[in-house]
Amino acid sequence: MNIAKIKTSNNKDNQQAMECIQFIDGNEYTDDDVMSSSNKSVDEVINDALLEKLCSFALKPQENDDTIKSILLKIMTRVTSSDRYTRERALEKLWRKNFSNAETFVTLLEIKF
Repeated sequence: MNIAKIKTSNNKDNQQAMECIQFIDGNEYTDDDVMSSSNKSVDEVINDALLEKLCSFALKPQENDDTIKSILLKIMTRVTSSDRYTRERALEKLWRKNFSNAETFVTLLEIKF
């Protein structure tokens, strides 16, 4: 059973509404996953928000150099986390959301670092 949750927040700096959509599959996580369902939701929203910010700032990389580096480091921290579940969810989101996210992430990582 898939459940879609939508969270909308307004960014007052640029007056754009940002929607974070996440899909949670009830069979996706095993019993050894000690995180509660609310923490899973927060983890998914963080991953979504970071990827959305990265894609939006990647449109003008020269103007957003420091911001892009900051977002890349946050994503890289989640991808290389010692917590297995954080790492797995970040990698799944990076690859599952759509292929352009992974491609954008790797390309910007190569350019900025």
